[in-house]
Amino acid sequence: MNKLMLLLAAGVAALPMAAAPARQQTSASVADFPFTYEEVMVPMRDGAKLQTVIIRPSGKTGKLPILLQRTPYGVPGQPPSSVPASMRFLMEDGYVLVFQNMRGQFKSDGDFTMSMALDAKGKNQVDEATDAYDTIDWLVKNVPDNNGKVGMWGVSYPGYASAVALARPHPALKAVSPQAAWNDWWINDDLHRYGAMRLSYATDWLFSLQNNDKGDDFDYGGKTPVDTYDWFLKLGPVANLDKLYFKGACPNSPR
Repeated sequence: MNKLMLLLAAGVAALPMAAAPARQQTSASVADFPFTYEEVMVPMRDGAKLQTVIIRPSGKTGKLPILLQRTPYGVPGQPPSSVPASMRFLMEDGYVLVFQNMRGQFKSDGDFTMSMALDAKGKNQVDEATDAYDTIDWLVKNVPDNNGKVGMWGVSYPGYASAVALARPHPALKAVSPQAAWNDWWINDDLHRYGAMRLSYATDWLFSLQNNDKGDDFDYGGKTPVDTYDWFLKLGPVANLDKLYFKGACPNSPR
């Protein structure tokens, strides 16, 4: 499982990502692709439904394990038209690949909360751990011919999303590989380097995650290349990011 997790990321890079809304549930012809493709909306305990893509190797029989990735960055819009070299072993061994947009992102219901606190209390209260639990519960009950075993993996934010599933793990969750997931934003992860703010991440990364649900890029000022070093010098105090540009749309933006 560890080798599989390390190699899978390269194969996922070959999957075309969804950019435009699609029907709630779609399927591609088995004859056209080496993988079958299905998009579903998986219900959570609070009634929200999360956009989820299920990719299965064509012609593989028997009960297969599931590999799940939860992400804020978008899910594949279709299966790969051919088998990427790094995914060939998945075809041979047989894994159902599942990708899910976290709540509030793209077609998933609800509001996206960056680094949501794990403090869900009560029957219908939610956080990223409960969303992972509910997703796994739905998958093992509804994906045909699965063997009841689920692994989670991810790099960077998807790595965080896989790690928090361990806070309240579903019994079917058998393996987790969180890769390059942050653990201390103040010291050495993404937004800070030993306390110094990483201005580019505080701008374009926060904007892509929090200002919109489609992952749109932050506009530094026109179609021509922009010298971001000069741009930040002219910005003035970092609080101007919110005052002049975000205007409250990015809750994690410095003020």
